[in-house]
Amino acid sequence: MCDEAEEKKFGCPGIRGLTASRLAKHDVPVVAIRDTLRHKNLKITERYVRGMDSVRDHLKVLEIRTV
Repeated sequence: MCDEAEEKKFGCPGIRGLTASRLAKHDVPVVAIRDTLRHKNLKITERYVRGMDSVRDHLKVLEIRTV
């Protein structure tokens, strides 16, 4: 699918990062994000969430629109 979309290939860590970012964008508590990603350590989850701050505005193109 990535080849067809002419996008760089990504794997599970990319999907986990996107999931963390989307949840954080909607003000889901970090503890709930940790549980969703099944992290044992909250600091790992915080890295995912903080690491996405610089690209959060660009993620708008990934929003799912419902009709």
